[in-house]
Amino acid sequence: MAPDAPTKEAVETMMNRSPYSSSNVAALEAYVNAEVTGQQPYFSRANRMLLKQYKTTGTGVNNGGVISKVMLLAMLQFPSTDFMSFLYLIPDAVRKTSPCSNITKCHQLLTACNFADFWKELAAVKDAMEDNDSKNLIDSSMGPIQCEILAAFALCYRNVPLATALEILGDGVASAEDITELSAPSVESVSADSVTFAASGNNTKRNRTYQEGIGFSSIASMMAKIRTE
Repeated sequence: MAPDAPTKEAVETMMNRSPYSSSNVAALEAYVNAEVTGQQPYFSRANRMLLKQYKTTGTGVNNGGVISKVMLLAMLQFPSTDFMSFLYLIPDAVRKTSPCSNITKCHQLLTACNFADFWKELAAVKDAMEDNDSKNLIDSSMGPIQCEILAAFALCYRNVPLATALEILGDGVASAEDITELSAPSVESVSADSVTFAASGNNTKRNRTYQEGIGFSSIASMMAKIRTE
């Protein structure tokens, strides 16, 4: 029988008291499951500590299901860098096997701003996850991810064509009304032919104009440059 999930505060107290104790593993695993179901908030430090415990004890290869949940949670925190820091703690045998391999590909597509292909791969991740809680997490995360994608474009551009916005937001968003319903903080207005982002120092100081045909890699490079300025 799985242990009851501890609260974030209880997990933090436990790690502060004895961060490297193997007796923490069951509680950390229970917390991961609570993150997936939404009962507890995402807690990067706890998830990293669990991966470190697996790595130290050599038990990661036997816990691929839990690791996949940790990596799914981290990927859904876009644009957080948690995913890359976690990746180095995962055994190759787990990382190269589905669903973790699908999640890794999803992260690569997302950070490369290849959003259209990202949504296709996310569907593959959903199919590969064995538990319904993870599938439900993916469904409930669609809106937040779409808002983050719009925020990423807002770093570079003041306006983009509506058709471009619909392409990058996946099949669940098919109209200007759908974009408006997302209530994305980065979006100022949506018209029949364009999306206007809230003005910022980044998207106005260089007067960048979106051009059809610009590569996703170019957009990713611009975003990376802006975030380091």
